[in-house]
Amino acid sequence: MQHSLLLLETRLLCCFVAVAETGSLQRAGVRLGKAKSTVSRWLTELEEILGYQVFDRQSNGLVIVINPLGEALLPKVKNVLASLARLETFAFSQDPERVPAKLVLYFNQLVAKECIAEQVMMLRKLLPQTEIVINECQPDQSQHLLLQQEADLVLGFVPAKVYPDLSGLIVGEEQVMILAHPSHPLLNEALVDSQQLLLHTLIIPSFLQSISFQGNSSPFDTITTSDFELALTLAKSNLGIAYLPEHVARKALHRRDLCQLSINWEEFTQSIPLMLHFRTDFAYPDIKLRLVEGLREWFGYSDLK
Repeated sequence: MQHSLLLLETRLLCCFVAVAETGSLQRAGVRLGKAKSTVSRWLTELEEILGYQVFDRQSNGLVIVINPLGEALLPKVKNVLASLARLETFAFSQDPERVPAKLVLYFNQLVAKECIAEQVMMLRKLLPQTEIVINECQPDQSQHLLLQQEADLVLGFVPAKVYPDLSGLIVGEEQVMILAHPSHPLLNEALVDSQQLLLHTLIIPSFLQSISFQGNSSPFDTITTSDFELALTLAKSNLGIAYLPEHVARKALHRRDLCQLSINWEEFTQSIPLMLHFRTDFAYPDIKLRLVEGLREWFGYSDLK
């Protein structure tokens, strides 16, 4: 297949989108870092190449409004520019010496702080000159953070649906436990089921509420907390039964503050898969791979399962 030089240069397409989105030659110039006269010249050049106008000029050219032909062209041009941006990102990422100046990571609250520390230690050795930013995210934030370019990598739950331009790899599973005050009556029961729990209050961290009892429609009486520590405190005060990740529950059990209930896990979610989310055009595949390997090692997870 032979290729010739394209008539529609990238600068002309970027100019068209900037004017269409800002509605002003002046504002488009500010966005592109060009003078108003340059934007006007590029727009005229584009329309001469096309053979038709994509904007209507009003008030002696002071007001510029996209016309139906321009509206039909705009989404196509945006798609082309998005593809070119991904190509540019990938092309530059092939340089083995190139590293990001800044790496923004988001972790689900379910993940143990010790796990996060171990991954950051690994990344610091791999990227000594890179600024690493660590943040916490809610379950429903992963896709938004990536699509809005606010995060580079997000460790969260497995999404319920597939999102364009996003991908992910499962890196492990977090186990959960149900704990109660040492004097709680259900401690004397084996394989507690949903009907027995209906008579008691459940304490659930907010970010686990949507997945804690999937498939179980029973109307549980619940107290929702903002974090694990508050859930532990309420359970220690015998205000309810706490649904907690294993790494948090083990510490409470070791201190003998709380006791583990014998639960019929066929009715409840005990293992929660965790996925590392990223944009499909993420420019540093080696960083992604190293983080996936580090997380899988921490969780003892194999993708051959």
